[in-house]
Amino acid sequence: MAYSQSSTGGSASIRGYLVQTLVALLDIAQAKPPFIKITLEPDHANDQFDYVWSDENGDYAVQVKSTINEFKKVAVEQWASKLESARKNEKCRLILVGNYETKLEKIPNIGAVELEKKNLDLAGLLDQAAHLIAKFIHAEKLELGNPSEHEMIAKALVTELEHYSTTRKPLSRDDFVALLRSWIRKAPRQKFTPDTDRILRYAPEKLIGREAELALLNEAWAKVQANANPRPHVMTFVALGGEGKTSLVAHWTTKQANQGWPGCDAAFAWSFYSQGTREQAAASSDLFLREALIYFGDTEMANSPQTAYDKAKRLVRL
Repeated sequence: MAYSQSSTGGSASIRGYLVQTLVALLDIAQAKPPFIKITLEPDHANDQFDYVWSDENGDYAVQVKSTINEFKKVAVEQWASKLESARKNEKCRLILVGNYETKLEKIPNIGAVELEKKNLDLAGLLDQAAHLIAKFIHAEKLELGNPSEHEMIAKALVTELEHYSTTRKPLSRDDFVALLRSWIRKAPRQKFTPDTDRILRYAPEKLIGREAELALLNEAWAKVQANANPRPHVMTFVALGGEGKTSLVAHWTTKQANQGWPGCDAAFAWSFYSQGTREQAAASSDLFLREALIYFGDTEMANSPQTAYDKAKRLVRL
């Protein structure tokens, strides 16, 4: 099968595509008969396919599309036509994740392209991925863990998949299973425990003013929780020293902590204080990278002799 990154309608649809893709890959990894070769985002067929794989019965190519809107029959027919034109001898499948027109309900295929329709249910897809991860871990005799950890691993694997899919590298079954094993081994397994004491200690007993800034933070976080598109990914407050930047953020962070960090998978806080010297700034940034990497699950990289640049790249991916 091959799965497409194509999605419309915001970050929820993108996550739906990625989680569905992970489910498919875990299925393929444990399929009988075993697959022979798999390629992520193959560069043939005009980039129509996302994954192609082969077993003793033939070759397969499937595209996944995900949307928070409604799939229209006309658009689906156009996609299927492109897939059919691009294929060689592969059996093609188009998976639609989301709502679709009633005209599509009883259509099992369009031409030589098989249709599969699924609801855009991120929680359900994550549950399915976590179940398949548990089966894979058991089959590969890895450390089993518990159901909540399996869901954390699923989320981590979605991120790994998003970055790896652009390599377009053919993999044998042994290589692919080894890749999955490596992703699972380095995935964080601890339950959500915020590491925010470094900022909470600066929270004022009472914050006077700053209503506009607090409203801005609350609005941004609400958009994140709602998977709004567009939404902020980074917020920066700029002011002179002593004007209350840290107090503002610490006050907002305290409120989130008191509410149990709603909608949050991880929370890490850091404060840099170098007193203007290059040596102290470098030491502070090195320490930050080490502590952040440990918190987000890669102790090996944190303690490695890799450069700060490489550590920062890994931190961004985590």
